[in-house]
Amino acid sequence: MQDTFAKEKWGAKNTLKSYEKADQSLADVMAGTVDVVLADGEFVRTAVAGSNGELEIVGPKEMIGGGIGIGMRPDDTKLHEKLNAALAEIKKDGTLETLTKKYFTEQK
Repeated sequence: MQDTFAKEKWGAKNTLKSYEKADQSLADVMAGTVDVVLADGEFVRTAVAGSNGELEIVGPKEMIGGGIGIGMRPDDTKLHEKLNAALAEIKKDGTLETLTKKYFTEQK
């Protein structure tokens, strides 16, 4: 998704590079072989926080959309039902909120 978005938005006037893993893109930024990285916000915030001031976040906060999704086979209704039941339970008992605050810094 990020690759397609970047190609459509900036591909005509820029040289773009895709990576298998996000940490590879940050290694190239730190090495000076690429100028910027388009990546998930939580990943970038964590990297910036640990960069001793060598990295910074620039640009709009939300470019491609928001939230987190779970992909599954559309015909696997049993799995869908189990997942929805588990999500409902962790919402109800507060576990989801606790995990969200712990692992997603924007929610703190």
